[in-house]
Formats: sequence, C-alpha cells, structure tokens
Amino acid sequence: MALFIRKAVLLTVLLLFTLTLCDARKRRYIRVKNELQANGDLSLTVHCKSKNHDIGVKVLAPHGSFEFSFKPNIWGTTLYYCSFSWRGQLKWFDVYRDKRDKNLDSKVQWSILPEGACRTTWDGESFSECIEWNKDN
Repeated sequence: MALFIRKAVLLTVLLLFTLTLCDARKRRYIRVKNELQANGDLSLTVHCKSKNHDIGVKVLAPHGSFEFSFKPNIWGTTLYYCSFSWRGQLKWFDVYRDKRDKNLDSKVQWSILPEGACRTTWDGESFSECIEWNKDN
C-alpha cells in the first residue's frame, strides 16, 4: 500500500509540474472596437464578463476600443460574453468561446457593427469573419 501511495504522490507532483512548466493555455487578448459610425455618431456601452470574472461596463466613443486579457482554463470551457447597447438597441455576443476560438491567434479584435461583430486582425486592417448577434432566449 505504501508503494502505491508513493507512486500516486509522485505522479501527482509530476503532473502539476508539467502543467506549470508547459503552461499549455496561452494568455488571450480581446479588443472590442466601436464601429457603429454607419448610423451616425454613436457611443457604445459594453459590459463583458465570464462566469467568474466581470470586466465591467465601458463606454466607447466612435472608433474607440478597450482590451482585456485572460488565461483559458485547462478544461476547455472558458466563455467570455459581452452585452452591447446603443440608441435603443441591446445585443450580446460571445467574444471568446473556447471550442470556437482555442486555435485562433492569441490576439483577437472584434469590430462592433449594427448587424453583428466582425473578427479582424489585431491592427484592424482586414476582416476575417462576421458573426450575427446571439439570439434572445
């Protein structure tokens, strides 16, 4: 029995050491940018959070942006979502969903347009994907 316990402790220590050294889940950077200018000079109110972390409410001027970063959990269940409100509109969108985004670049910018969110390069030069708002339940 003592041999089994020693082996179990050794295995646990090695596993924890490997996870710490490898740091398998790299830090993610999310930028949200207000691109509502198609409808005039609109400010955008953004509130982003996960199950365990509230980023807070930000008000973005036209073309304004804000950033946050996090490390996804090792279980692959990390989800960050934001609500977006402007002139009588309230929308929401998942800015990071581990199953969808884990293989993307570590830096993602979302340009917020009236019809949805568009993933762009970090410098904002090119659009790679536009996604409609999440549906109301």
